[in-house]
Amino acid sequence: MEQKWLTKKIEYEGFPLYLRKPDYQDIFIYRDKFPNVLHVTHNLKEVKSNGLPESDYNESLFEFDGQMCNIFDTKDKGIIFLIETFAGKRHYYYFISDSADYEKGIEKVKRDNPDLDIEIHSYADKEWGFLKDYPTKLY
Repeated sequence: MEQKWLTKKIEYEGFPLYLRKPDYQDIFIYRDKFPNVLHVTHNLKEVKSNGLPESDYNESLFEFDGQMCNIFDTKDKGIIFLIETFAGKRHYYYFISDSADYEKGIEKVKRDNPDLDIEIHSYADKEWGFLKDYPTKLY
């Protein structure tokens, strides 16, 4: 079954912020299973003055975006919960398990897309403070 996505555009610090998130029935059922956040940043190469990607460039990223949305094959290792596009960057956020081997998946994505500038960061977030502290209600 294909994942349904919800989108939202807000203004943040005077610039457009585009949000995309999976339409989970109840994302909080995963909280105990996934106590960490994986944050992948894609530094966009072709952006408009408002920080959003150029249309043709954005379309060229569809396959990459699909890889990022499906980096975890099962619900046992992690789930994607947010994609942000803001200020020349696209951020992919996942809640992941303690045992998730995300490095392997990210390395494959980097090999498949060697021209893209990608950074990764992970940290513990057992209480899912990311969602509580986010500037707009996500779930």
